[in-house]
Amino acid sequence: MRSRIAIAAAGLSLAAASVAQSPSPRSAWVSPGTNGSPIDGTVFHAQVLLDAAGFPAGVIDGKPGMSLRKAIEGFQEARGLDKTGKLDVATRQALLSQNRASTVMVRLTPDQVAGPFVYPFPKKPEDQAKLPALSYRNMLEKVAESFHTTPETIVALNGPKALIGPGQTLRLPNVLAANRDYEG
Repeated sequence: MRSRIAIAAAGLSLAAASVAQSPSPRSAWVSPGTNGSPIDGTVFHAQVLLDAAGFPAGVIDGKPGMSLRKAIEGFQEARGLDKTGKLDVATRQALLSQNRASTVMVRLTPDQVAGPFVYPFPKKPEDQAKLPALSYRNMLEKVAESFHTTPETIVALNGPKALIGPGQTLRLPNVLAANRDYEG
């Protein structure tokens, strides 16, 4: 158990370093959606809303890109809006009609953070092919994948001191279906 927490802590530290805005290793964490944050709050919320509406925009990270533009175009076309690929007023209003917050607080279950994990993860595809399974590197990577985001985005949402593990609560993209009973 302690080794899993240590691996997760290492993953959080690595992710925190990659999201830092300045070259200084002591740069302070900036709340998402505020000046200096790696997350554009408007783009992040649009990505969540598009995903929930059935138009996934790729990774949910608050950064614009081609996948976001294509998802917006698909959403616009489905709603009979001008197909601009941009978050114009009409598109934003249609997305916001879902009345869905961009993030949700999630208390992690043991299943959500269970391994096995592979660290260090082989870089070469031929070495990856020798693994018994293509596992995640750590708990942070597994949670990020489950919420359609990246480890760096989770760190940006929660701050570099957030803990990950069973029973810990994290702020995550609000992309999970309200009903997870897929058999009924």
